[in-house]
Amino acid sequence: MITIGFHEQGHVWALNKFGLKNQGYYFIPLVGGVTIINDKYSTYEQLVITSIMGPIWGTCLALYSYILYLITGADLWAITTCFMSMLNVFNMMPITGLDGGKIIKSICYSLGSKLELVFSILSIPLTIIISYIFKLPILIIVPLLLIGILDLRANLQDRLSAINSSDTKTKFTKIWSANIDHVRFDKLSIKQIQTTIMMYCLIIFILLVLILYT
Repeated sequence: MITIGFHEQGHVWALNKFGLKNQGYYFIPLVGGVTIINDKYSTYEQLVITSIMGPIWGTCLALYSYILYLITGADLWAITTCFMSMLNVFNMMPITGLDGGKIIKSICYSLGSKLELVFSILSIPLTIIISYIFKLPILIIVPLLLIGILDLRANLQDRLSAINSSDTKTKFTKIWSANIDHVRFDKLSIKQIQTTIMMYCLIIFILLVLILYT
């Protein structure tokens, strides 16, 4: 509960910094937690920073737990560190609905809307594969799959709404080449993409080190 709450508080902190109205976070039994936002993001920078702030706070808490383990040598802190680290590593996986998925999807769209569509499609089988690796319960797998399917459906609807009816291309080609910038917000700059990728990799690296050396 403390781990999830601290993680979600990172999201809330970022939302408050951007002045975005929110209802705070809520615990979902057997699943985790969710932060409720009332406003809409105006840029992908806001979305990425808000998404990555949860794992950053979670990683800091895991590091604190690891320091306590080094000082005391108590197995309790070793177990706590591993649990926190694994929870945050999972959350950083490229699955729609998780923080990692939101971050990667934002990078994909900023590099090109076609890449975002590819990610939305691949996210569904990735959810199944990663769920198998982490041996997730059905109560978590089903919601993640539903989120992925709904996200793909929304992506396709955006593309269908942008199709020019007078275009003579095939429907598949129209959907693939549709310009959906009018229903999205400001993209990440190349520098922001580079910084985001660096932070994403650094967080996962730190968490994996904590898991391996605890």
